[in-house]
Amino acid sequence: MLRIRFFNVGDGDAILVEEFTGVQVFRVLIDTGRTEVVEGAPAATCAAHLQRAGVQRLDKVLISHLHIDHSGGLAALSDAGIEIGELISGYIPAQPGAMMRCPANAEKTIRNMVNHLNRWSQDIDRLLALNVSLIELPVSQFNVALTEKLSADIIVPDPASSRLQKEVWDRLFQGGKAPLQRQILAAKLRNPNSLRVRLHFAGREVELSADCYGMVWDRGAVQPCDIFKLPHHGDAKSVTPRLVRKLSPQYAVICCGRGYNPDKDRPSARAAKLLRNAGAQLWYTDAFNDHVQPVMRWPSVDFVIRESGEILPPA
Repeated sequence: MLRIRFFNVGDGDAILVEEFTGVQVFRVLIDTGRTEVVEGAPAATCAAHLQRAGVQRLDKVLISHLHIDHSGGLAALSDAGIEIGELISGYIPAQPGAMMRCPANAEKTIRNMVNHLNRWSQDIDRLLALNVSLIELPVSQFNVALTEKLSADIIVPDPASSRLQKEVWDRLFQGGKAPLQRQILAAKLRNPNSLRVRLHFAGREVELSADCYGMVWDRGAVQPCDIFKLPHHGDAKSVTPRLVRKLSPQYAVICCGRGYNPDKDRPSARAAKLLRNAGAQLWYTDAFNDHVQPVMRWPSVDFVIRESGEILPPA
């Protein structure tokens, strides 16, 4: 049996995938949410959700990209005494613990990138001290057999973008300089170059697309899926009509905070309508009134896939 739990971490992503085989449980965590959650119960940090679920070990943790709402909760896992076997990311600093310098007059995009990358460098240094295995993905699609019955495709949307980011970030961590425009580009490519994860279990397909905007991959060879986690918290850029037609999911989930953000149209009524018109049942991880379904509040949106392939959606 496979269980997928989309934790309510407010405006962020934290997804726990668990395969139960007899008394054995294999656990993969995809993203870790923010450092703190301000919405209030039942929203909570990823570490708090895991503690309440009695999780003491994660076989693998995958970080889709380096934004605080996806990687910020990493350090809190070890603070909570949760053991991590292996961490997978598209970028591992060559010198963990090193810090980038940020000019006092740097624009917001650069300041945010430097702050996030410095936190990441410290987190990686700490994991090394705890003997966690670190895997930096090659710049291509990566298929991994997680267990005998569960496998995953980890997809790098644009290898050229990954190479640019690695070049810029390595140089800055080493105390060197990089052209301002390349720094800005490396920062802005984090969302569209998020690692996408496609899970395969019992003939079912689960598409977990991090923050990779729909327009980035809707022209590619996209296969249908059964469960779809919308990119970028279901905002206006999350999906396109072409992507929804190709995916044609039975179920869809939007990981979002409690309130509507009009500046980003997040969560977007248009995105929700596209999914519903395609026949998908839709869930939000936190209370959100889109005038179609009643407001619900829950700690997590949970799906179960039985070995027969039967999908049990949230009650």
